[in-house]
Amino acid sequence: MKNLLTLTVMAFLLLASTGCKKIIDKQKENFVLSVMSDGQWKVTRFIEAKDTITSQFSDYSFQFNRDYTVDAIINGAIENKGTWEGNPETMDITADFSNPAEAIGKINGTWRIYQHSLSYVMASQTESGIEKYLRLDKK
Repeated sequence: MKNLLTLTVMAFLLLASTGCKKIIDKQKENFVLSVMSDGQWKVTRFIEAKDTITSQFSDYSFQFNRDYTVDAIINGAIENKGTWEGNPETMDITADFSNPAEAIGKINGTWRIYQHSLSYVMASQTESGIEKYLRLDKK
């Protein structure tokens, strides 16, 4: 009987701790969604293979949506719609635009966030040996 009681208590504690972790994970996800989807973002720095090519993005802004889509907006109109995914645990963000313009295609892939606040994100990516650095600022 004592073993059954011990197993029941242990099972309850395990379920409770798992439930708490899920709640915390959901809160983190909601926070990331809120920060990313509240307002549009601009590329204020883009470096590819040590070349600064920020000007290729000067007309664009990006709207990250709560449904994990992202709009590449140029002159007030959506030019391309893609998807995004953020992982607060690994500090990665992934973007995928299908059939993008050349500049927008440079954003595709997984980026490692190395510095951020509520109003900017700095991230890096290495693809086929080419290093890229990106800074997004909230408009």
